[in-house]
Amino acid sequence: MNNTASQSVVDAPWSPEYERLTIHFSACPRCTAVDQEGVNRKLTCAEGARVTAHFRQARQGT
Repeated sequence: MNNTASQSVVDAPWSPEYERLTIHFSACPRCTAVDQEGVNRKLTCAEGARVTAHFRQARQGT
């Protein structure tokens, strides 16, 4: 059992880049495409690539 306090998801300090990333990848039909077994096909659209790059740059502080 984990006895450490965890922060509420509502109060979590998500970055705007992370929010855009999660919103895109949870809604984009290409990025969420699955095969016949239900496994993610790991396809990324141009917008997905852009938000991913922006998120990585923000995490690195560039």
